[in-house]
Amino acid sequence: MPSTIPILRARRERRLAKKRTSDSRTRNAFLSAGMILCGQNILTSSDMNAVATNHFDGLKASPYNFHAHYRDDASQDDWLSEYRSFHDNPVIMLSDGAYVKVDGKKTTLVRGDAWVLRKDSEKEKLEAGGSIVP
Repeated sequence: MPSTIPILRARRERRLAKKRTSDSRTRNAFLSAGMILCGQNILTSSDMNAVATNHFDGLKASPYNFHAHYRDDASQDDWLSEYRSFHDNPVIMLSDGAYVKVDGKKTTLVRGDAWVLRKDSEKEKLEAGGSIVP
């Protein structure tokens, strides 16, 4: 079974997340595929589209897209650069064990190795504790 949550469930979760965040300052933790769902869309997931969906919207909890389990290698860089040629939002690429904190519009790398890829730019290695600027 692919690790990405089926789209219908994700849409339901997005409605619930919007309701929770508008009602209070509820904190949520999202890992791996859940983190990918928090982005603008899920197109930076490396999972196959096993359910043949044509709905790729994310929860839009962050201005970034996320790519989990990133290995600093040329094949992933080429694939993510192709994504960036069609989409304006930056991509945060996190290696295993890395995580970020999103608090409103502020995004911070808490720990681990991570990079950001912006349109028309080379990837940039992020420093733990530093704010990430789109």
